Amino acid sequence: TFTYSWSTGSVSAGSYTVTVTGTDLAGNTYVGSNSETITIDNTPYQLSASSISQNNLNISLTFSEEVFTDFSSGSGVNALTVSDFSISQSGGSGLVLTSSNPSSMSKTGSSTYNLTIPLSGYALGTETLTISIAENNIYDIAGNSTALTKDFSLNNNLLIEYDITNTNSYNGQPTSSTNKIVNDLSGNGYNGEIIGTSDIYYDSNENALFFNGNQEKDGKGLAISSLNYVSGDSDKIDELTIFARIKVPSTAISRGGNDDQRIILSFDRSSVFRFSIGSDFNQSAKGKLAFHFTNSDATFDTHAENTNDLRDNQWHNVAVTFKANQAGGLKYYVDGNLVYTHSGSFAPISNQSDNETPRFGYVGNGNEANSFKGNTGPDDLFYGYIQKIKYYNKVLSASQLNGLDTNPPTVTLTDNMINNYVNGSDTVRIISTFNEAMSSSPKISISGQVSNSSMTASTTSVWYYDWDVPSSYNGQLTATVTGTDLAGNSYSGTDSLTYIIDNINPTLISLISSESDNLVSGSNVVTITANFSESMAATPTINISGLVTNQNMLATSSESVWNYIWNVSSNVSSNVTATVSGTDLARNSYLGNNSIGFTVDNSPSEIVSLTINNSNSELKLRFNEPTFLYDSNSDIFSISNVSDYFNVTINGGTASITVNEVSYNANSDNREYIFDISVNGISNGDE
Repeated sequence: TFTYSWSTGSVSAGSYTVTVTGTDLAGNTYVGSNSETITIDNTPYQLSASSISQNNLNISLTFSEEVFTDFSSGSGVNALTVSDFSISQSGGSGLVLTSSNPSSMSKTGSSTYNLTIPLSGYALGTETLTISIAENNIYDIAGNSTALTKDFSLNNNLLIEYDITNTNSYNGQPTSSTNKIVNDLSGNGYNGEIIGTSDIYYDSNENALFFNGNQEKDGKGLAISSLNYVSGDSDKIDELTIFARIKVPSTAISRGGNDDQRIILSFDRSSVFRFSIGSDFNQSAKGKLAFHFTNSDATFDTHAENTNDLRDNQWHNVAVTFKANQAGGLKYYVDGNLVYTHSGSFAPISNQSDNETPRFGYVGNGNEANSFKGNTGPDDLFYGYIQKIKYYNKVLSASQLNGLDTNPPTVTLTDNMINNYVNGSDTVRIISTFNEAMSSSPKISISGQVSNSSMTASTTSVWYYDWDVPSSYNGQLTATVTGTDLAGNSYSGTDSLTYIIDNINPTLISLISSESDNLVSGSNVVTITANFSESMAATPTINISGLVTNQNMLATSSESVWNYIWNVSSNVSSNVTATVSGTDLARNSYLGNNSIGFTVDNSPSEIVSLTINNSNSELKLRFNEPTFLYDSNSDIFSISNVSDYFNVTINGGTASITVNEVSYNANSDNREYIFDISVNGISNGDE
């Protein structure tokens, strides 16, 4: 036995034939033709082909030759393992690589390997996945090894995105026959067209499309262009996620079969799928999410059993996810929370009927459309608002579903008070009504009094705080709230409630009447005016002893000044007292005792005396009480038109008189009138 060591390090690649010669000890020559062919391979393997699946979960790598994971005894040996491949990802934000190695691997033929990629989430089409093979990780049969990398641009898992809040999707103008396009933001060009603009239109208050499906309506909906599914397995759906932001009125509607189905997205239940609230195949699904679909086994009508009624006039983020051939692969979500998991395992969704192909889609109605804007049916038009629709060919997790909602919540603040004036005896219930469910507990702050205190839930969207108003503080305060929705969006508004704390009782600055001397009778209409130190609530009341009881006063242009018009009774003659009562805007009572006194005099004046002086030139008329002339505007006067006020006559005797004037001076005697007279003729004393 002879050996020969041949160093091939500098030998060119190729095939070489090895032969031997020799003679034995007797001198006989070896004359055989035995040979050995040796192939010298100095070229490492390469990738000859590669591909990635539409859902980004499977990569196929074909090598230029058979490869092995180890090199031993001059030859590549043993099958490849997942650890021979490293995976990395760059770009995007919705996708997470959960391992740096494939989750599984299979081999086809001698040199093609199928890798399962451990991705979670969804790709936007901007990501790059890199497969790396380190040198001395893989060998060909000759022992050559090299480092290889292969980049894959990921496919966009988002098939459709309509977002009415985004002006790139809808322009925010009134819907009309010339303004009815909703652009697809996914980049795939699956734009929608509103069919029936009188029943589907933009509502600027809700910043959403309103679908007026209060009854069955044929040929209405948001038709989806281009995207369609054909029969057979070529368009089968292994997994999907449908996300929608909706607001459903609490009004129940009844359609054929007494169902209340409101369709969100459909590519035809009996051919592909339909996503809705309520079902025309299950009465117990009213107000609940429902998903209907067809596969190679049958048509299935499922719904989120034992979940809350979504017909509550509140905004909700709703979603359904489907993954084929996995128990529990059908899940329903409301506001980011998993609310129901179907226990079954289903084959991929696929159209098995050749006479129902292709199938185009509609948002907001059922369809049997074999073309864009084709037939609708069942005509269970959605009733309510749709703000967003996203359709993925990938299952999204609950956290990723939450991330799809980027709308901050809004709030309406109310309370249980009649106005914003409060005092220390009040407990104010401040109510925050958000437009959607909120996570944890929103917080409230009241300047200088309450700091980030937790509110209490009435519902997931309505929260309240009971504030005991301090009795030791006076001044103006502002109440504000903070909080986040279930998707983590923070309330960013500036809504607030302003309160004025008033713990000071009102006082009465003045209480006056239109009668300067407060002497009144049944012929008088008296205005009594109360001037308070501050604005008063409702109407203060007045009492006039024995005559008026708790009568409302009348408002003036000032909330602190109030009048009462008193028609004085003609049936009473007495001294009376007027008092007022009332509360300020903070319900503090007036506690003073201010009053005004009146003399009510309904008895006619009586003449006490009529005297004449010794020279018969002056008469003095005296009454039992102060009197005045009805049209007098002065306390001192003399008048010559005496007959307009007094009738002076003389009886008996021989003389007559002429009244020249009457004088009056209230300052000296308001009961006496002096008549200046002239005697005509000679008196005999009998006049």
